Amino acid sequence: MILAALLTALALLTKPYAVFIIAPVVGLLFIFKLKNKNWLTKGLIIGSLSLLPLLWWRWWMKSFPEGIPYNKWLFNAGGMRLKPAWWRWLFYERIAKLIAGGWLTAFILQAVNLPLSQVKLKNKKILIWLTLSLTTGSLAYLIVFARGNIQHDYYQIMIIPTLSLVFGLGLNLFIDNSLRQKTVSVNKTIPIITALLITAFGLIFSWYQVKEYYKVNDERVIHVIEKLKTKLPPESKIITDYQGNSLLLYHFKRQGWPMPTIPIKDLYFKGLDYYFASVNNYRVAQLKNICSDILETDGTYLVNLSSCYGPKN
Repeated sequence: MILAALLTALALLTKPYAVFIIAPVVGLLFIFKLKNKNWLTKGLIIGSLSLLPLLWWRWWMKSFPEGIPYNKWLFNAGGMRLKPAWWRWLFYERIAKLIAGGWLTAFILQAVNLPLSQVKLKNKKILIWLTLSLTTGSLAYLIVFARGNIQHDYYQIMIIPTLSLVFGLGLNLFIDNSLRQKTVSVNKTIPIITALLITAFGLIFSWYQVKEYYKVNDERVIHVIEKLKTKLPPESKIITDYQGNSLLLYHFKRQGWPMPTIPIKDLYFKGLDYYFASVNNYRVAQLKNICSDILETDGTYLVNLSSCYGPKN
């Protein structure tokens, strides 16, 4: 009981969104164990202990409102919820192409037939309800955080457990149904080989798209940063102008701002010390007119903002 409460609390503290996966499963347990009053009491205790750390953290966090990022846009900014764009981006671009690699969607279609299938599975009724409950929770998550899921593919991490279960069921049903065909003689190895090929192609095509996320498109910039970071004070803070990507900050090993979302002058007086651009953009052109300390290296620009705006105090 203590372990269950601890693990649930850690899941909620790590990703509060986990409630969309945990709640349906807990609800399902209540349905199947409703007659067991002893279990009901344990369930309420586990639920209460799991929520207390999350509630305490939320209460503590309100003492530092300046550290809470704006998040209302995650719900339905732009009014895309359940619109064609929502369906296309989540079910076609993300689930079918990026996660399933196209091929694994065949197992999703197979899993839909589980209630009608004659396949013999242990605790089949519970398995069906578990799949339905997780699918409901995952769908609710996609609906509630509509814009967040459309804009950021990593938000779909919460539906991976559900998809993994569905893929596994679909794979099982695919092989079982193929072996049950009585109209034709089926070699038992053919369905298994076919299932393995579908799985392999799905993983390969999925990786073909995901692998691009691990590539640094401009090694030149990384080499420049490796030289520059030794010349900067360890406590210095940098604005890196790289389309909002924090990759350059990571390589600088400095705190800072991944994109100048407000005027650079304002960022300087908020504590930022340097501005780094990987190309000669319009901001660099403007700073050249007012700054005296600009280091140009292989087409990149590092600007000491104190030479532009004077002392901060």
